[in-house]
Amino acid sequence: MPRKKYVPTAASVQSKIRRQRWIWADTILGTFAGMRIRPEERTRDSYGIYEAEEGDDIYLHIPTRNDSYITLELTKLTALELDYVEAVFARVIAAARPIVKERDQIAEDAKHAGDDSYARVYRQVPVLIIREGSQ
Repeated sequence: MPRKKYVPTAASVQSKIRRQRWIWADTILGTFAGMRIRPEERTRDSYGIYEAEEGDDIYLHIPTRNDSYITLELTKLTALELDYVEAVFARVIAAARPIVKERDQIAEDAKHAGDDSYARVYRQVPVLIIREGSQ
């Protein structure tokens, strides 16, 4: 009789994810998370391939609109590629920052003037968690 193929449950996957993530931010867009996979925690991919390079694997999970994630395995990149990805993120965030600050100020001013139509002033406070010992 053939052995049953192990299919992880949602609870076991969530438990593993919780242990491996060391930084995350809960925002209106979802949870952004940084994860570290140590060599002894690696598993084969869906094709049965186990391609391991030296050291830990670092992932960035970016939430999408349908409650899933885009996963970037940053340690697959070369040092130059990682520098370029970092430059893209830095520039995009730098471009968004003054717009976000202006929108926050407009919403806050409107709230003080009695206008409660700006949802951004009623959002749940974002959370940033860093597990220092798990790095």
